[in-house]
Amino acid sequence: MAQLTVGVTLEYGESADGTAAPSSWTKVADVISIPTLVGDPSTHDVTRLTDTQKVYIAGLPDNGGVLGFGVLLTPEVATTVKNIQTKQESKTVMFRVGAPAPFGKCWQFAGEVTALANDEITPDNPLTGKINIVPSTPVELKDYSPEA
Repeated sequence: MAQLTVGVTLEYGESADGTAAPSSWTKVADVISIPTLVGDPSTHDVTRLTDTQKVYIAGLPDNGGVLGFGVLLTPEVATTVKNIQTKQESKTVMFRVGAPAPFGKCWQFAGEVTALANDEITPDNPLTGKINIVPSTPVELKDYSPEA
């Protein structure tokens, strides 16, 4: 069954050992968009001289190296970014994008917040920006329980 995006969240937490999922997650407020988390794989031409058509193998997925999560620029978002940046000075910070049931999955990865950036500012529009996160582990699809 298809579902709407309502209830999808960006969350973060500290990993006890740098690889394990956090024991608790904190939701990031005021998120308005989530980028593609697992990019398209590259392809490599492995066509032999005897082939009558091009042959390819899949390479590694590439999400571009930085994930820009769209946010409303609010004091709460600025505080959250500062808190994450402080935590990542001494701990591994994990992130997850959770989609509730019926999908019931999340994309999870360790990463580093590099900046809170503004989007273009124009008259009579909400002030928006991006929380830029660079993944330091592969983005994995896992089962999701919003309470965990």
